[in-house]
Amino acid sequence: MKQIYDHIVSEYDIKLKKYVEERRYMDAYKYIFRQKNLVSDLDRNIYLYLILWQVKVEIYLGIIEDAKEHFLNIFDNIILSKNNIPLFIECVLLLDMFELSLKKDGIYEQLMNYDEENNWINLYIFILSFKNKSRNYSIEDELLYMAEKNIDRFFQSLIHTVLAEAYKDDDDARWRIELRKAYELNHNNLRMIRLMIQWGVKGDDKLRKAKYFRYFPENKFILKKYYQLYSDAGREGRDFSLFKFNLLEGGGTGGSSYLITYDGVNVLLDCGINFKDDNVYYDNFKKIGIDIKDIDLLVITHCHLDHCGGIVNLIKSGLSCPVIMSYETKYILNGFFSKNSNMQDLNLNDADYKLLSKINSMTLTDCLFDESVKGRKVLVKLMPSGHILGACGVYVEIDGFSVFYTGDFTVKDVETNSGLTIPDGMHADVLITEATFGYTSSFSVYDKAIQDKFILEVIGELANRGIGFIPAFAVGKAQDLLILMKKNFEYMPYNVYVDGALSYITMLYEKVMGPIYGNGVLNANDIKLYDSKREFIRKEISLGNCLVMTSSDNLAEGSTSFVYGRELMSFDNAILLNISNNIKKPISMLQENIPIINHGILQDILEVFLKLTPKKVYIVHRGAKTNSTFNIEEILNWFDDVDVMAP
Repeated sequence: MKQIYDHIVSEYDIKLKKYVEERRYMDAYKYIFRQKNLVSDLDRNIYLYLILWQVKVEIYLGIIEDAKEHFLNIFDNIILSKNNIPLFIECVLLLDMFELSLKKDGIYEQLMNYDEENNWINLYIFILSFKNKSRNYSIEDELLYMAEKNIDRFFQSLIHTVLAEAYKDDDDARWRIELRKAYELNHNNLRMIRLMIQWGVKGDDKLRKAKYFRYFPENKFILKKYYQLYSDAGREGRDFSLFKFNLLEGGGTGGSSYLITYDGVNVLLDCGINFKDDNVYYDNFKKIGIDIKDIDLLVITHCHLDHCGGIVNLIKSGLSCPVIMSYETKYILNGFFSKNSNMQDLNLNDADYKLLSKINSMTLTDCLFDESVKGRKVLVKLMPSGHILGACGVYVEIDGFSVFYTGDFTVKDVETNSGLTIPDGMHADVLITEATFGYTSSFSVYDKAIQDKFILEVIGELANRGIGFIPAFAVGKAQDLLILMKKNFEYMPYNVYVDGALSYITMLYEKVMGPIYGNGVLNANDIKLYDSKREFIRKEISLGNCLVMTSSDNLAEGSTSFVYGRELMSFDNAILLNISNNIKKPISMLQENIPIINHGILQDILEVFLKLTPKKVYIVHRGAKTNSTFNIEEILNWFDDVDVMAP
């Protein structure tokens, strides 16, 4: 077994080193993702080795935040060996994780037993001896000798950084010259950036603009420096005794609904339904001693059913307060609750559909609500939050006490919405944040520019090879992908067929975003030439040079995706592209896995936290907990004066 492992790792090294040497970083990236898909369920150690290579390629692509997030999520799990120690050490040095690496199990043993020549390991050992003050010869000569043996600019930049440290220790003014040389070779040299922060080279204004904390989610010093930087020294202390938080649904992923109360004012944040069990969230109101009629405001962050699907049942049960959401969310919701939607998940009857006019009459789509409620001054502000069309974060202020609820969010822009941006000077006493990726990683690509380039190249290759089959959630990622393709192709080079509930939701999107169908993007329901879906697939889709996008994303039995998947499995030219990471069951079809991330990663959650500087944080909508050391809960607990809860 070890011989097989060694052979596979050697093959990866040969292939990927060639890509890197030729600066074919995107080719390397595609190769890594395809290999990950092949080995993910077969051998964990080989999979983690590929993640190490992914991290290295991401560094060379300049997407440092992705690289750091992925490395932190394998740090505890990777078992060091002779095969992976060189690549592990290279990632450690490039990501400035030397101090942390000293605590890694097995690192000293592997370094002592490593008998081959490796420049990165030599530099690591040199830094270790430099740290321990155990050098008896010229540091400068040693470093310059190492620099002559490796012309890689990232390696050279690190050499100049370590030399700057040595000069700084000796009060030698040449440290500034060496830092400048390091910067010229690699702007993203994290060791250099950290030293500039520690030595005061980068002042407060530069720190605010650059958001360097996103490069250092594991560094307590830098995170606390930013927290102090963003804090409002003149901000008055708040009376938290008047505030209550009740989780109705949404501790983990699934239905989300949270009731906040301050001095008698009750605001319900989202009203999602949970498909994972038979429980209905609003039964819990009785348990917390409040009647639905006592809710003063309902705010809906976006139109995914796990955040809005309970609104009909709420109104049937007596909800009569104003409902606040974005115009786009209201429009899509109207589509959900029309008979045309065929949304069986909602279990609506004819009487329920008649409630649509009542929902509309109760709904406010202004982004700012500023009124008196129960004699209290209440301000509600909606802020675009990435994720999907119309998604918003929510700022609530009641008599000066402030709460910020992220909803599902990204800091990066998506095709249909701007990412969440916390304005300078905005603060919140309480932060309620989603954490889908706060405890784990999808090990996909988050950086939008690289993600877009990557996904467009892959789907083009799939269409050229035959049929690219993309099961997708009906609302959000699919429409973003369609709009991305429309933006990048004046004439679509292949047909894109859209089917299932996704085709109807895309028509709703058109009313807000403009044309999506046309120019090669086809609504499969408009094609009337065939007597059945099976005939359509076998006579038209089988011709190839096309993409097929259908819902649901997880091939749920009975869904349109399930119908297509069952037929396409018999085609030799069909390849499934998994963009949601929700396909758990095996399917007899070639697969590509490139999850499109439309939830905040660890650094996004940290950015919102640091900008708002809250004193109390509730972590909700939590994903799988695969990272026990560097998850958002552990990191926020570093801040002594902040109460962190994961209800």
